Amino acid sequence: MKGRYVILLLSLAAIASVTVIQRRGARSHAISQPVSTPVEVTYIANEGFLIASGEQKVLVDALVREGVKPYPVPSSATRERLEKAQSPFDGVDLVLASHFHPDHFDPLAVAEHLANNPQARFISTRQSVEKLKTAFDRYEAIESRVTGLLPKEGERMSLTHGGINLQILNIHHGRNRPFENLGLLFEVGGRKFLHIGDSEASADDFKSYDLVKDKIDVAFIPYWYFMSDDWKRAIRQHLKPAQIIVMHLPVLSEKSEFIEKRGGWTKVFSDIKAEFPNAVIFEKEMDKTVISGQ
Repeated sequence: MKGRYVILLLSLAAIASVTVIQRRGARSHAISQPVSTPVEVTYIANEGFLIASGEQKVLVDALVREGVKPYPVPSSATRERLEKAQSPFDGVDLVLASHFHPDHFDPLAVAEHLANNPQARFISTRQSVEKLKTAFDRYEAIESRVTGLLPKEGERMSLTHGGINLQILNIHHGRNRPFENLGLLFEVGGRKFLHIGDSEASADDFKSYDLVKDKIDVAFIPYWYFMSDDWKRAIRQHLKPAQIIVMHLPVLSEKSEFIEKRGGWTKVFSDIKAEFPNAVIFEKEMDKTVISGQ
C-alpha cells in the first residue's frame, strides 16, 4: 500500500509539472536556447524517428509492433533494440507518441522500452495512456513516468525532461473523428522540431498557433499535405520550417490508385522536391540526416 502511495505522489508530481503556456493569440517563449549543435535524425518506420544530439535523445512514433498496412514497421532487429533500449536507442529521454493508432504506438512496445530505460518519460494523448494502462500488467512500475495530455485547440502545454523542452499542441486528426492527435514541438541540440502526427488540420487551424514565431528548424509532415493547396499553404504561411521531412509514406512497392493517378511515387517525390526544395524523403529504415549546428 505504501509503494502504491509513493507511485501516486510521483505521478501527480509529473502531471503538476505540465503547464498551459499559450492561449489563442498569445506568444510563448518556452523554447529558446541560443546555442545549437549538430542533430542526427534517424528514420525508423512510417512516422517513427530518433532525434539525437549529444546526450539528448527523443523517440517519436517509433515504438510500433504490428502497425497498419500498407505502412512500414520496424524490422525485427530494430524493434528488439528499440524495446530493449539498446544502442542507438539507449539513453532516450523522451518517448513521444502523437496518437494511439498502431502504426504510431504499441502499448507493450512502449512499456518494454520504459521498463528497460528508467530515465525515459512517455508523453502522449490520454487515449494512448488508457491503452497502456489496460495492456501492461506491471503498469504501476512505470506509471510515474507516463503522462497523457490534450490541451484545448489553440493552447499549448509545456514540460521539460532531461533538459529537453517540449510543447504539446492539439492538432486534429480529422475535424469530426474521435482520435486525439498531438502536435509535438521540442528542442534538441538547440534546434526546434515539430512533429504533427496524422494531422488533417487546415491552414486556418495552424494559424491560431502562430508557429512562424517559433522559427521551426525541422517539421515532420505527412505526405498528404503536399497534395492539397490549402495544406501546402499551411506549410508555407503558418509553419515555414527551414527543413521538411516527409513522413507516413507506405511501403513504396504497394500499389496505390491515389498515387498512380498522380504518376507514381517517383513523380510525386519529384513534384514535392520541385515545390519544396528543403524536403527530405527517407525510403530506408535507419537512414539518417544531420541538421548542422550554427
